[in-house]
Amino acid sequence: PMLPPTATAVPAAQPAPASKQASGQLVWVTSDKQSNWAGYNSGNLCCGSKAMSVTETLFKPTHDGGPSTPLLAKTWELDSANSPPTYVDVTLQSGVDFHAGYGELTSEDLVWSVNDTNPNLSTTLGAGQPSVTDGSGTWAGFLGSNPAEAIDTHTVRINWEAFDPRWDTWFFGQDGLGAGIVSKNAYDTEGEDWNQDHLVGTGPFEMTSWARGDRTVYTAVANHWRATAEVTSITRIAVPDETVRIAQLATGDADISDISVSNVAEAQRLG
Repeated sequence: PMLPPTATAVPAAQPAPASKQASGQLVWVTSDKQSNWAGYNSGNLCCGSKAMSVTETLFKPTHDGGPSTPLLAKTWELDSANSPPTYVDVTLQSGVDFHAGYGELTSEDLVWSVNDTNPNLSTTLGAGQPSVTDGSGTWAGFLGSNPAEAIDTHTVRINWEAFDPRWDTWFFGQDGLGAGIVSKNAYDTEGEDWNQDHLVGTGPFEMTSWARGDRTVYTAVANHWRATAEVTSITRIAVPDETVRIAQLATGDADISDISVSNVAEAQRLG
């Protein structure tokens, strides 16, 4: 079979349009309706939180492909008495605050987030529902029915059934099915219904507005513990019609858009 010819860039017929947003604000029009998220891991693990820097993970990948770099994890120590190891003890960074005044990140939040992600435990030690984030069974096979447990206020022992050398990247990093850490205090205080429509994390962006199926607004957190974002806000708006999204790019009403390959040339022509 013959590969299709490589697409060539189309010269712009006009300059790129000026954004209609105030400096530092971005509008992202997307085909995603943003309707199937939740503020806890058994309801949603990644897309509305980790990918938008609302929640953070224990680790992040390195640029050179080497061992993971700690993020919310300050230090960690694998079980040295068994081979392969049966657990890891993770000590969290101190002084990391959740959004909207829900308190400091502690062991209780990590234990809650891990157990709520585990399909074997989410009904008893999590939000009370089967975890919908594990269609492949990866988390269930990895952790088994072994709950995470707090050792002290900032140290947690994460027990597993079957050691996986990707434990830091795939399960507790920003890749794959990595679990973002959410606030147990927010869940306990506000209840399940509220947490289905709100998301409380520790990331450099706070989800300040969410109209299910319409739009979500992410606002930069001032004096964030790790890095204060230079972008002040990102508004994601659901626009199912791609021709409308392209028109919004062309007029400066949108700054970012999902564009299918077949329409890239048109978008380039419009600047």
